[in-house]
Amino acid sequence: HREPRKPAAPPSVIDRVLALAAAALGSTSRLVRSPSRLSRHVAARWVALSVLRGMGLSLPACGRAVGLRDHTTVLHALRAIKERPDLQAAAARVTEQMLSESSTTVAAQEAA
Repeated sequence: HREPRKPAAPPSVIDRVLALAAAALGSTSRLVRSPSRLSRHVAARWVALSVLRGMGLSLPACGRAVGLRDHTTVLHALRAIKERPDLQAAAARVTEQMLSESSTTVAAQEAA
């Protein structure tokens, strides 16, 4: 018996996380989703995966968000980022930015 899939975040949220992670590390969303192994693209991918996982996406959903990667690739990224304080800080900044944008959107909707 399989557990039900956790709902994926809306594509706009995933796209925003990828854009912020890419910008933080000198990459682009397209390259984060690509099979590129250049360190800055891999680092941005790891940051995006960390943020998406922190938002509650399942391992497979995180993998799909960054280009159909297997859940074990996501696990590797989550373990590897623990060894990189610079990437942990980047993930924290992206998370903070996402929360800030989310609260701004909610406040604007409540004001309308």
